[in-house]
Amino acid sequence: MKSLLNLLIILTFGFVLGQQNFQLVDKNWEIVLPENYFQDASIPMIEPTDSVDRQIVTIIKKEDDSLNQLIVMAIENEDLIKLTPAVYAQSFSKSLPGFFEQDGLTVITNEVELRKIDGINFYLISVRISQNDADYVYHVDFYLTEIGGKEFNVTLFYDNDDDREALENSFFNSKFK
Repeated sequence: MKSLLNLLIILTFGFVLGQQNFQLVDKNWEIVLPENYFQDASIPMIEPTDSVDRQIVTIIKKEDDSLNQLIVMAIENEDLIKLTPAVYAQSFSKSLPGFFEQDGLTVITNEVELRKIDGINFYLISVRISQNDADYVYHVDFYLTEIGGKEFNVTLFYDNDDDREALENSFFNSKFK
């Protein structure tokens, strides 16, 4: 019985340590970090400007901080408000190939779909990218919506199914209160 109690305390303590809360304009966003990931405080937050309010969080994998990460930002975006998130997502998707090609990358697929996360509609722009000089393929999934008159976007970078699943589960199970 004592072992069971100790296990419950450890599990509860671990859950609380892994949970992160962030105040958005009119909502509190809660996310539980995936196992083997952490919030990287060493990555400088974007300084507020006229167009960028702030980078909320960067979550990276402990053993590989170059990819396999989740980045969340809140951005002033008049185009998103004027066009609606659905139209903006389609427009943004169409501009992505040129953005990646200028860095010597090739967009293999570029798809837009609607996803509901904790009752909020997000537009997912899913992009598969390859490096022109290598057989390396990775994915960038942009989730965007409007919260409190601002663009709220979550970007997942991954290069394998295990990390995709960990990052997606963390975001898909997050709560907006």
